Formats: sequence, C-alpha cells, structure tokens
Amino acid sequence: MPVSVPYLLTCVILLSSYLGLTMHATILAYMFSLVEMNKITVPLSPTIPSDQNMVYVQEFLANLLKAAFPHLNE
Repeated sequence: MPVSVPYLLTCVILLSSYLGLTMHATILAYMFSLVEMNKITVPLSPTIPSDQNMVYVQEFLANLLKAAFPHLNE
C-alpha cells in the first residue's frame, strides 16, 4: 500500500506518542530531500513544470497544515 504525505503528516502531527514516529519522520525527510535536490524529474502536479516541484510541495504542506489547524495564523 503506498504511503501518502498527508497520512505521514497525520501520524507525525496527531500521534506524537506513536511508536513509528522515527520511521515516519525519516521517510518524510527523505521524500523532502528528493524534492529539494531535484531528483524528481516529473511534475508532482499536472499544472506546474517539474522545476517547480519544491514550490508545489511547500504550498501543499502549508495548505495541509492550515486545514489541520485552522485556529493558527500564518
């Protein structure tokens, strides 16, 4: 079963006592490093070019966190 970024973030954010926290954090860090080093050569979204993947990930995560914590401000 593929693991999605929202699932991993949910585990990391909401289940702070979760036994697999280190593993999930490691997976997230690796996924982010792949994007930061431009190792992913295909667009992560059909609306952006692949050289904008980092911007897409940043915006995606910001929106995900805003949805999870609507009471917080930017």
